[in-house]
Amino acid sequence: MVVLIAATLLASAGTVVTSIAGGAETAVDQPWTGIDVALWPTKENGTEMIGRLQGGWGWNGGPLVNLQVGVLTRLPEDEAILRGGVVAKLTFDGDKKHFPIDLTDGDFRYGLLPAVLTHVEFDWGGESPHAVGFQAGWGPRPSNHRCAIETPETECLVWTGGFHGGFFARKQMKSGFAAEIYFGTSNHLTIGKAW
Repeated sequence: MVVLIAATLLASAGTVVTSIAGGAETAVDQPWTGIDVALWPTKENGTEMIGRLQGGWGWNGGPLVNLQVGVLTRLPEDEAILRGGVVAKLTFDGDKKHFPIDLTDGDFRYGLLPAVLTHVEFDWGGESPHAVGFQAGWGPRPSNHRCAIETPETECLVWTGGFHGGFFARKQMKSGFAAEIYFGTSNHLTIGKAW
């Protein structure tokens, strides 16, 4: 399924960016390092697919994968472009927490964490484009407000609806060098190459 989604994204008219990456997924309290394959929008089409597949190893143990798929529409204005759309996000995490969508039982658990986000970005620059923007949406968030001081979170963690999203900035050089930074509920820094 993931391969099919990735192939569909790569077939659309975007800029493919491969990067080394690291960050912290705050919804599952998991710092991670790994790789990032993203599909950034271009200035060529009115409506474009965007996407991201991040895969890495969590510092708290277990793998972490983030998948984002979305559609953006642009409002051109001279050199600058405003884009808006919707993005679906799915986080796969291996940790000892109980997830809203649990895939396993036992001591080491794997879970899925879905979210739906609105996406707005402002893009400018010709052959060397850069963009700033934000994502904001809703999805399950963990809450430990029922946990006593001595009780492990694995036994008392409660999942409630909450905010997902944050602010981002990205830059692509003429040479192909590309970087992105994201601050929010899913922090990351990516450094790589645009193809």
